[in-house]
Amino acid sequence: MNTNEERSTMEFMDRPFVSKGIHPVENGRYLIATNEIDRLYDSICHWINNRAPEAIVYGRPRLGKSKAIEYIRKVLTSEFDEKLPVYKIICRHYKNANEGIFFEDILKDIGHNLPFNGKANIKRDRLSRFLIEQGEKSRQHRVILFLDEAHRLQELHYGWLMDIYNELDFAGVHLTVILVGQNELLYQRTAFIRAKKAQLIGRFMVHGS
Repeated sequence: MNTNEERSTMEFMDRPFVSKGIHPVENGRYLIATNEIDRLYDSICHWINNRAPEAIVYGRPRLGKSKAIEYIRKVLTSEFDEKLPVYKIICRHYKNANEGIFFEDILKDIGHNLPFNGKANIKRDRLSRFLIEQGEKSRQHRVILFLDEAHRLQELHYGWLMDIYNELDFAGVHLTVILVGQNELLYQRTAFIRAKKAQLIGRFMVHGS
């Protein structure tokens, strides 16, 4: 056996054995940065550096927005602070806006161990306290929330999110909410403009990508 053959054999033997069906390429559990994701990441870093309270990311369905969020969540902590709390919230389809269910769903998505107990105001206070505690652990004193499928949100939901923002702001923790969804987010912004809901536009929909 010549040297090249020996080298090839050794390299093959050094490769880890991966059972069929569990490799990330086979099951789709891998994240790769594309040019679009890199541009979105740069925009999000710009928003965070400028302490923007909000931003929207919109596009047609099946463009990979959710995958992009997962990738960006993983790299944001290395950019800013390893203890920076970055959460992804899935916005469910609600026939009618219910404050208790809304905060319950957020508590579940951020991994709180008591998402169900108490009335709506108790869940809201529990969420605020948790986010304040997490934000205070970070040198940035901030919390990042990605709200995926945000085109499902109703006007009442924005008002409840504003309450959370104000409570964190009063405690000295800055909250950045990034709304991610379909083009309906733009229609919602237009509806708020026509209804002269300047407080919602200013808080949630000034920046976009």
